[in-house]
Amino acid sequence: MNPTSRKPFKCPLCNYASIYKETLKTHVLIHIVEKPFTCTMCKNAFTTNRSLKRHLLIHTGEKPFKCHSCNYGCTQIGGLKRHLLTHTGERPFKCTVCEYACTTSGNLKTHMLTHSREKPFECTVCEYAFTTSESLKRHSLIHTGDKPFKCSLCNYACTQKESLKQHKLSHTGEKPFKCTVCDYASTTSGNLKRHMLTHTGERPHKCTVCGNAFTTSGILKVHMLKH
Repeated sequence: MNPTSRKPFKCPLCNYASIYKETLKTHVLIHIVEKPFTCTMCKNAFTTNRSLKRHLLIHTGEKPFKCHSCNYGCTQIGGLKRHLLTHTGERPFKCTVCEYACTTSGNLKTHMLTHSREKPFECTVCEYAFTTSESLKRHSLIHTGDKPFKCSLCNYACTQKESLKQHKLSHTGEKPFKCTVCDYASTTSGNLKRHMLTHTGERPHKCTVCGNAFTTSGILKVHMLKH
């Protein structure tokens, strides 16, 4: 059976097809939306000058919208409204298929794709596809080689804001992720998770050839070279 036969809504500009009309509408924007407002600090472009101004706050570091209950600050009022839900515990957007609930309509739309298994945002360079436009943007940086997030203290640059935050900890010496069993502390949650395996004894990465198991995928890869 043709895989698109169960997806009646077809893109007129490429081979993409969807079971949902709204998802197709989102996909078509990739082809037709003009983005005349370009950031001079990176290559991101936007449909309106207002969107560009909001984006520029990422580069300047300004966060004009601040929470009165904690130190949280952000660049958009919508972001602040979503953050306030973390204090109230509200999750007004609920999935009609399962018990999932969240604080934003965007997160709910992304979640719904897990039920349909659709990935409407396709890379035009390779065959990768994604459930969100942000994931596609991050992936596209692999092809362009752009690293828009730059450290102000050294020559380090990266493709993601979170990676830059983690890098900056190497300058401050902070290690916010602490083990609850021993004195180990780390700059990343990933390193802490791997460390915790030393306490639990778990070895989730198993060799398919001999059955040996290891705590990290890196160690498994080195082991596989022996086979």
